[in-house]
Amino acid sequence: LTDTLEALGELDNTIIVFTSDNGGTGEGGLEGTRSYFSRFVHHPALPGDWTPDVDRDPGLIGGPRSLVHYPRGWGMASNTPFRLYKGHTYAGGVRVPFVLSWPRGAREGLLAPGVRTQYQYVTDIAPTLLGLAGLERPAERRGTTLQEPDGISFTPVLADPDHASTHPEQYCEMTGNRSYYRDGHKLVTLHRPGTPYDDSEWALYDIRTDPTEIHDLAAERPDLVKELSEAWEAAARRNGVFPLPDGTGALARRNPAEQRLARPLTLLPGTPELERYRSSRLVSLRSFEITVVVDGTGEGVLVSHGDQGGGYSLYVEDGRLHLAYNEYGVLHETDAGPLAPGA
Repeated sequence: LTDTLEALGELDNTIIVFTSDNGGTGEGGLEGTRSYFSRFVHHPALPGDWTPDVDRDPGLIGGPRSLVHYPRGWGMASNTPFRLYKGHTYAGGVRVPFVLSWPRGAREGLLAPGVRTQYQYVTDIAPTLLGLAGLERPAERRGTTLQEPDGISFTPVLADPDHASTHPEQYCEMTGNRSYYRDGHKLVTLHRPGTPYDDSEWALYDIRTDPTEIHDLAAERPDLVKELSEAWEAAARRNGVFPLPDGTGALARRNPAEQRLARPLTLLPGTPELERYRSSRLVSLRSFEITVVVDGTGEGVLVSHGDQGGGYSLYVEDGRLHLAYNEYGVLHETDAGPLAPGA
């Protein structure tokens, strides 16, 4: 990529940001699974005979006939030295690598090479890029005042390694796990699904001296715990966090207006596959009916939804109609008999 930019003469004009989504995940459970979606269900009321794995030849792992998940110990190892993993608000779930490169900015003193230890947050990236490009974010659009951005530019930190953080406090929430950062102190929870939300969940760390969140200071600083927990609640209410989800497996709706995505839909031959969230709204937590209109005879798939982790396919092979249903990696097939010619 950089070679191409250099060949085009645009490398100096290009700011490159490298980062990642979240920490390694613990969703595979203690021993991992060869059935990602069955292990992914973390509902506290699962039936007693629920099997979070399938009998799949380990030699198929990594290929198109399996959808696996490593044991959570590997997720923990991936995040070392930070605690826990994706889904948690401890550092193992939210702290990620971040590299920014801009040759011309370095030459012009806008970017001093080196490592930064200042706290910054993902919402800071957009205002920082605008600042480096010399652009101002408009205050209004088409006569409407725009909502204030959450992020704060950290261009001063890029130029000066000793500059203070421009982002002094930040709330965080993920499936009921919460945290609040302010000036080096971090209040954090490890919420157990299915249990009440309780102030006793809070732990307090000074991540300036304890970045791996080992030494809990909550008992020593109850005043600060109260102050930061109240700040978390105020920020959460301001940002629409409530009602808190519990990570119990219920599939959230993003917005009441999305009920329209559940209306009947016609897919014409050659239609590209639907985006996965869009297609999930047609079938998630509801009964549904699919009507396939076939004109003439032919071979191949009439309709399918899913992948090797789960789903179904209705297809014609050797003139016969077949239904295949993939139950979390266990395949069930039905031969519906010859498909008569004509409509």
